[in-house]
Amino acid sequence: MGTQDKHAEIAGDRFLEEWSAEELDRYLDCVAASKRRMLQRLGLLSLEDQLVVDAGCGPGTFGTILAETNRVVGVDISRRSVVVANRRARKAGVRFVGLVGDLELLPFGDGTFDICFGGWVLHHFSDVGPVVRELKRVLKPDGVLALVEPNEASIAMRFSRFLEDRLDKVVLAASLDTPSRTVHTPAFYAAVLRQYGFRDVRLSSCYSGEVPLLPRSKKRKLGFWGTSAVRLLLAARHLLFMLSERVLPQPLNGAGLLLTARRDGRCD
Repeated sequence: MGTQDKHAEIAGDRFLEEWSAEELDRYLDCVAASKRRMLQRLGLLSLEDQLVVDAGCGPGTFGTILAETNRVVGVDISRRSVVVANRRARKAGVRFVGLVGDLELLPFGDGTFDICFGGWVLHHFSDVGPVVRELKRVLKPDGVLALVEPNEASIAMRFSRFLEDRLDKVVLAASLDTPSRTVHTPAFYAAVLRQYGFRDVRLSSCYSGEVPLLPRSKKRKLGFWGTSAVRLLLAARHLLFMLSERVLPQPLNGAGLLLTARRDGRCD
Protein backbone atom coordinates (compact mmCIF):
# COMPACT_ATOMS: atom_id res chain seq x y z
CA MET A 1 0.00 0.00 0.00
CA GLY A 2 1.41 3.39 -1.02
CA THR A 3 2.26 6.02 1.58
CA GLN A 4 1.69 9.03 -0.67
CA ASP A 5 -1.61 10.45 -1.85
CA LYS A 6 -0.50 10.27 -5.47
CA HIS A 7 -3.80 11.51 -6.86
CA ALA A 8 -3.52 14.62 -4.67
CA GLU A 9 0.03 15.19 -5.87
CA ILE A 10 -0.94 14.95 -9.53
CA ALA A 11 -4.06 17.06 -9.05
CA GLY A 12 -2.13 19.61 -7.00
CA ASP A 13 0.23 20.40 -9.85
CA ARG A 14 -2.57 22.01 -11.86
CA PHE A 15 -1.44 25.35 -10.47
CA LEU A 16 1.39 25.16 -13.03
CA GLU A 17 -1.23 25.81 -15.69
CA GLU A 18 -2.13 29.09 -13.97
CA TRP A 19 1.24 30.48 -15.00
CA SER A 20 2.19 31.40 -18.53
CA ALA A 21 5.55 29.95 -19.59
CA GLU A 22 7.02 33.45 -19.34
CA GLU A 23 5.64 34.02 -15.82
CA LEU A 24 6.79 30.60 -14.63
CA ASP A 25 10.31 31.09 -15.99
CA ARG A 26 10.48 34.51 -14.37
CA TYR A 27 9.43 33.06 -11.03
CA LEU A 28 11.82 30.09 -11.18
CA ASP A 29 14.68 32.37 -12.22
CA CYS A 30 13.80 34.65 -9.31
CA VAL A 31 14.00 31.86 -6.70
CA ALA A 32 17.10 30.23 -8.23
CA ALA A 33 19.42 32.28 -6.00
CA SER A 34 17.75 30.95 -2.85
CA LYS A 35 17.93 27.35 -4.14
CA ARG A 36 21.59 27.88 -4.93
CA ARG A 37 22.21 29.07 -1.35
CA MET A 38 20.62 25.89 0.01
CA LEU A 39 22.72 23.69 -2.27
CA GLN A 40 25.81 25.60 -1.17
CA ARG A 41 24.96 24.99 2.49
CA LEU A 42 24.56 21.30 1.71
CA GLY A 43 28.01 21.22 0.07
CA LEU A 44 26.61 20.22 -3.32
CA LEU A 45 27.74 23.15 -5.44
CA SER A 46 31.35 21.96 -5.35
CA LEU A 47 30.44 18.62 -6.99
CA GLU A 48 31.66 17.88 -10.50
CA ASP A 49 30.71 15.13 -12.94
CA GLN A 50 28.70 13.14 -10.41
CA LEU A 51 25.64 11.12 -11.35
CA VAL A 52 22.77 12.62 -9.34
CA VAL A 53 19.13 11.65 -8.95
CA ASP A 54 16.85 14.59 -8.18
CA ALA A 55 14.03 12.75 -6.43
CA GLY A 56 10.79 14.69 -6.72
CA CYS A 57 12.39 17.17 -9.11
CA GLY A 58 9.24 19.26 -9.66
CA PRO A 59 9.85 21.94 -12.31
CA GLY A 60 13.61 21.51 -11.94
CA THR A 61 14.33 24.30 -9.47
CA PHE A 62 17.20 22.43 -7.82
CA GLY A 63 18.07 19.88 -10.49
CA THR A 64 18.95 22.32 -13.25
CA ILE A 65 21.42 24.04 -10.91
CA LEU A 66 23.05 20.73 -9.98
CA ALA A 67 23.18 19.86 -13.69
CA GLU A 68 25.48 22.80 -14.42
CA THR A 69 28.44 20.65 -13.29
CA ASN A 70 26.92 17.15 -12.96
CA ARG A 71 24.74 14.66 -14.78
CA VAL A 72 21.27 14.77 -13.24
CA VAL A 73 18.25 12.50 -13.65
CA GLY A 74 15.06 14.02 -12.27
CA VAL A 75 12.07 11.90 -11.21
CA ASP A 76 8.63 13.25 -10.39
CA ILE A 77 5.12 11.81 -10.31
CA SER A 78 3.80 14.97 -11.99
CA ARG A 79 3.99 14.86 -15.78
CA ARG A 80 3.36 18.61 -15.95
CA SER A 81 6.33 19.30 -13.69
CA VAL A 82 8.63 17.01 -15.67
CA VAL A 83 7.68 18.76 -18.92
CA VAL A 84 8.58 22.13 -17.37
CA ALA A 85 11.85 20.77 -15.92
CA ASN A 86 12.97 19.32 -19.25
CA ARG A 87 12.05 22.51 -21.12
CA ARG A 88 14.05 24.63 -18.71
CA ALA A 89 17.01 22.23 -18.84
CA ARG A 90 17.09 22.45 -22.63
CA LYS A 91 16.90 26.23 -22.42
CA ALA A 92 19.82 26.30 -19.95
CA GLY A 93 21.86 23.76 -21.94
CA VAL A 94 22.54 21.57 -18.88
CA ARG A 95 22.78 17.80 -18.47
CA PHE A 96 19.38 17.15 -16.93
CA VAL A 97 16.79 14.57 -17.97
CA GLY A 98 13.44 14.44 -16.21
CA LEU A 99 11.36 11.25 -16.01
CA VAL A 100 7.85 10.57 -14.75
CA GLY A 101 8.11 8.04 -11.95
CA ASP A 102 7.17 6.93 -8.44
CA LEU A 103 9.72 7.56 -5.69
CA GLU A 104 8.50 4.47 -3.84
CA LEU A 105 9.47 2.34 -6.85
CA LEU A 106 12.36 3.99 -8.69
CA PRO A 107 13.18 2.72 -12.20
CA PHE A 108 16.93 2.35 -11.55
CA GLY A 109 19.27 -0.45 -10.63
CA ASP A 110 20.94 -0.88 -7.26
CA GLY A 111 23.90 1.40 -6.58
CA THR A 112 23.36 3.63 -9.63
CA PHE A 113 23.93 7.15 -8.27
CA ASP A 114 26.75 8.98 -6.54
CA ILE A 115 24.32 11.49 -4.98
CA CYS A 116 20.63 11.28 -4.11
CA PHE A 117 18.99 14.67 -3.64
CA GLY A 118 15.43 15.49 -2.62
CA GLY A 119 14.12 19.05 -2.40
CA TRP A 120 10.86 19.56 -0.46
CA VAL A 121 9.81 15.95 -1.07
CA LEU A 122 9.56 13.71 2.01
CA HIS A 123 6.87 15.80 3.70
CA HIS A 124 4.53 14.66 0.91
CA PHE A 125 4.66 11.13 2.37
CA SER A 126 2.87 10.01 5.51
CA ASP A 127 5.48 7.25 5.87
CA VAL A 128 8.90 8.26 4.55
CA GLY A 129 10.44 4.82 5.12
CA PRO A 130 9.71 3.33 1.65
CA VAL A 131 11.20 6.40 -0.08
CA VAL A 132 14.32 6.43 2.11
CA ARG A 133 14.76 2.71 1.44
CA GLU A 134 14.51 3.27 -2.32
CA LEU A 135 16.94 6.18 -2.25
CA LYS A 136 19.40 4.04 -0.31
CA ARG A 137 18.96 1.19 -2.80
CA VAL A 138 19.83 3.30 -5.86
CA LEU A 139 22.70 5.06 -4.05
CA LYS A 140 26.24 3.74 -4.35
CA PRO A 141 27.95 2.51 -1.16
CA ASP A 142 29.37 5.54 0.65
CA GLY A 143 27.21 7.77 -1.56
CA VAL A 144 25.62 10.94 -0.15
CA LEU A 145 21.96 11.61 0.51
CA ALA A 146 21.03 15.32 0.72
CA LEU A 147 17.58 16.64 1.57
CA VAL A 148 15.77 19.95 1.94
CA GLU A 149 12.50 19.82 3.88
CA PRO A 150 10.17 22.24 5.65
CA ASN A 151 11.55 22.88 9.10
CA GLU A 152 8.68 21.93 11.37
CA ALA A 153 10.76 22.83 14.44
CA SER A 154 10.57 26.48 13.39
CA ILE A 155 7.99 28.69 15.09
CA ALA A 156 7.90 30.84 11.96
CA MET A 157 7.13 27.77 9.85
CA ARG A 158 4.24 26.86 12.14
CA PHE A 159 2.86 30.37 11.73
CA SER A 160 3.26 30.06 7.97
CA ARG A 161 1.27 26.80 8.03
CA PHE A 162 -1.41 28.58 10.07
CA LEU A 163 -1.68 31.25 7.36
CA GLU A 164 -1.76 28.70 4.55
CA ASP A 165 -4.60 26.76 6.14
CA ARG A 166 -6.66 29.94 6.46
CA LEU A 167 -6.01 31.36 3.01
CA ASP A 168 -7.56 28.47 1.10
CA LYS A 169 -4.11 27.29 0.02
CA VAL A 170 -3.36 30.53 -1.86
CA VAL A 171 0.06 30.89 -0.26
CA LEU A 172 0.73 27.19 -0.77
CA ALA A 173 -0.13 27.34 -4.45
CA ALA A 174 1.93 30.47 -4.98
CA SER A 175 4.90 28.67 -3.44
CA LEU A 176 4.85 25.94 -6.10
CA ASP A 177 3.85 23.20 -3.71
CA THR A 178 0.97 20.74 -3.43
CA PRO A 179 -1.59 20.53 -0.63
CA SER A 180 -0.57 16.99 0.35
CA ARG A 181 1.75 17.18 3.35
CA THR A 182 2.61 15.52 6.66
CA VAL A 183 4.37 17.23 9.53
CA HIS A 184 7.70 15.52 10.28
CA THR A 185 10.16 16.92 12.84
CA PRO A 186 13.95 17.17 12.34
CA ALA A 187 14.46 14.46 15.00
CA PHE A 188 12.09 12.17 13.11
CA TYR A 189 14.00 12.55 9.84
CA ALA A 190 17.33 11.89 11.57
CA ALA A 191 15.96 8.77 13.27
CA VAL A 192 14.56 7.36 10.01
CA LEU A 193 17.83 7.90 8.15
CA ARG A 194 19.76 6.08 10.86
CA GLN A 195 17.16 3.32 10.95
CA TYR A 196 17.72 2.64 7.26
CA GLY A 197 21.49 2.43 7.58
CA PHE A 198 22.66 5.97 6.89
CA ARG A 199 25.53 7.37 8.93
CA ASP A 200 27.06 10.81 9.52
CA VAL A 201 23.58 12.34 9.66
CA ARG A 202 23.84 16.13 9.87
CA LEU A 203 21.07 18.69 10.26
CA SER A 204 21.01 22.45 9.91
CA SER A 205 18.41 25.07 9.07
CA CYS A 206 18.21 28.21 6.99
CA TYR A 207 15.83 30.71 5.48
CA SER A 208 16.27 31.05 1.75
CA GLY A 209 14.76 34.53 1.66
CA GLU A 210 12.29 34.08 -1.17
CA VAL A 211 8.85 35.69 -1.27
CA PRO A 212 6.35 33.78 -3.46
CA LEU A 213 4.81 35.54 -6.45
CA LEU A 214 1.21 35.29 -7.61
CA PRO A 215 0.33 34.45 -11.22
CA ARG A 216 -1.97 36.80 -13.14
CA SER A 217 -4.85 34.30 -13.03
CA LYS A 218 -4.65 34.19 -9.23
CA LYS A 219 -4.61 38.00 -9.05
CA ARG A 220 -7.70 38.22 -11.26
CA LYS A 221 -9.49 35.68 -9.05
CA LEU A 222 -8.60 37.47 -5.82
CA GLY A 223 -9.20 40.99 -7.06
CA PHE A 224 -7.29 44.07 -5.95
CA TRP A 225 -8.07 43.87 -2.24
CA GLY A 226 -7.61 40.11 -2.03
CA THR A 227 -4.26 40.31 -3.81
CA SER A 228 -3.16 43.18 -1.57
CA ALA A 229 -4.10 41.19 1.56
CA VAL A 230 -2.18 38.13 0.40
CA ARG A 231 0.87 40.25 -0.45
CA LEU A 232 0.72 41.84 3.00
CA LEU A 233 0.57 38.43 4.68
CA LEU A 234 3.45 37.14 2.53
CA ALA A 235 5.51 40.16 3.53
CA ALA A 236 4.70 39.52 7.21
CA ARG A 237 5.70 35.88 6.77
CA HIS A 238 8.97 36.94 5.17
CA LEU A 239 9.72 39.38 8.01
CA LEU A 240 8.97 36.72 10.63
CA PHE A 241 11.38 34.28 9.00
CA MET A 242 14.05 36.96 8.72
CA LEU A 243 13.73 37.85 12.41
CA SER A 244 13.72 34.24 13.57
CA GLU A 245 16.84 33.61 11.50
CA ARG A 246 18.67 36.29 13.49
CA VAL A 247 17.51 35.62 17.03
CA LEU A 248 16.82 31.88 17.33
CA PRO A 249 19.34 29.00 17.36
CA GLN A 250 19.30 26.13 14.88
CA PRO A 251 17.18 24.21 14.11
CA LEU A 252 14.49 26.61 15.40
CA ASN A 253 15.30 29.53 13.15
CA GLY A 254 14.93 28.57 9.50
CA ALA A 255 12.09 27.68 7.15
CA GLY A 256 14.26 25.09 5.45
CA LEU A 257 15.67 21.99 7.12
CA LEU A 258 18.90 20.77 5.51
CA LEU A 259 19.98 17.14 5.98
CA THR A 260 22.94 15.19 4.72
CA ALA A 261 23.86 11.56 5.40
CA ARG A 262 26.11 8.91 3.93
CA ARG A 263 25.07 5.43 2.88
CA ASP A 264 26.92 2.64 4.60
CA GLY A 265 29.69 1.03 2.58
CA ARG A 266 28.08 -2.39 2.36
CA CYS A 267 26.26 -3.74 -0.66
CA ASP A 268 22.84 -5.04 0.48
